[in-house]
Amino acid sequence: MLPTSSWVRRRAALRDLFESIAPTYDRLNHWLSLGLDQRWRDRAARLAVGENGDGVVLDLASGTGDQVVALQGRSPGLRVIRLDLSDRLLRRAEKKLRRGSIAPALVAEMERLPLRPGSFDAITMAYALRHVASLDRLMASCAEALRPGGIVSFVDMSLPESGPWGGIYRLYFRHLLPRFASLLGGPRPAYELMVRSVESFPGWDRLAEAARSAGLAEIRIERLTGGAAEIFTATKPRAS
Repeated sequence: MLPTSSWVRRRAALRDLFESIAPTYDRLNHWLSLGLDQRWRDRAARLAVGENGDGVVLDLASGTGDQVVALQGRSPGLRVIRLDLSDRLLRRAEKKLRRGSIAPALVAEMERLPLRPGSFDAITMAYALRHVASLDRLMASCAEALRPGGIVSFVDMSLPESGPWGGIYRLYFRHLLPRFASLLGGPRPAYELMVRSVESFPGWDRLAEAARSAGLAEIRIERLTGGAAEIFTATKPRAS
């Protein structure tokens, strides 16, 4: 785990980087994943709100809003609050959100939520777990912000285990993906950083441990596309 000062610098660098590449980042992700990133987002959204869910959802590291679009696609009447470190990215997201239902935005850290306890029926996050300084603080904040019966639904990239598919995917992910991104007009350093961040993630079992310590239950980890991505869900128990 990096020292706190290192995480502060890393987050500032990430915010500046994502703000600089926002015009091309979403499109490149769709191309480079062959559209699978959207399918993974949709699956995580369905697990968060069900087929015809309602209630209030907090989307962490909301950025340019793709996960909010997935949530609103599952349930148009859903109330969504967007949270991110970058006001610039949150404002950019409003161009793609459903007319008349712009989700309110909040600039804050996801590990220290400045929100009333028990405010949300679900908390989502897509492709940002690897940028969390403390999984324990994150899960404790989520557990406090959820209502009893509320669920967290996180989706992020992963690396398949060993085997033919794992070897092929790791070759693509580590060496070919940054090159393709550069050829398609994207900044290669951004995708090299993405590769390093995925490889440095402490692991899904570690996330599950943090969730249990925060009092969450019904923990599930779902592998997608042979382990190229994972969805993590956990529920805040109802009072007995």
